[in-house]
Amino acid sequence: MSENRIITSQWTRISQSPGETADAAAELAPLFAPAGLVVLSGDLGSGKTTLTQHLLRVWGYTGAVKSPTFDLVHVYNAEGLTVYHVDLYRMQRGQSLEVLDLPAPEDPSSVIIAEWGDALTAVYPEYFYLSLSVCGEQCRAFDLGAQGQGCQSRLDLWRDHTI
Repeated sequence: MSENRIITSQWTRISQSPGETADAAAELAPLFAPAGLVVLSGDLGSGKTTLTQHLLRVWGYTGAVKSPTFDLVHVYNAEGLTVYHVDLYRMQRGQSLEVLDLPAPEDPSSVIIAEWGDALTAVYPEYFYLSLSVCGEQCRAFDLGAQGQGCQSRLDLWRDHTI
């Protein structure tokens, strides 16, 4: 993915606790669902799966949520929304993305949350990009960007509190 293609949003949050991370997820959930693709980037332990767990809770999913590191994809059904939680960290270079059996980019009833998901941006030209970083033992920083006119327009509406 080319970083210069990302349209930055100037949305940044700092979380000092798991509760504040849940608050950030509650704030982001209306933006992401249904949006197609959300690429999560960040080092191991930066909170990508934890944020996904909180997003799923906001969307009404009450079951267990675990990292798909070894399975590559977990699918969750949450109140009319199908959430594909993808982790491409262990995806072999050159391995076809078709094995993931993900929905088409225009599917209005699903969202893909992809940890280490930069490879998916070639298939999904519109996406949100959320970078997570560790800023202390409990501290996490979230920086949001959008790629594509549709995602940028949705982001503008969300920032204006109209969605």
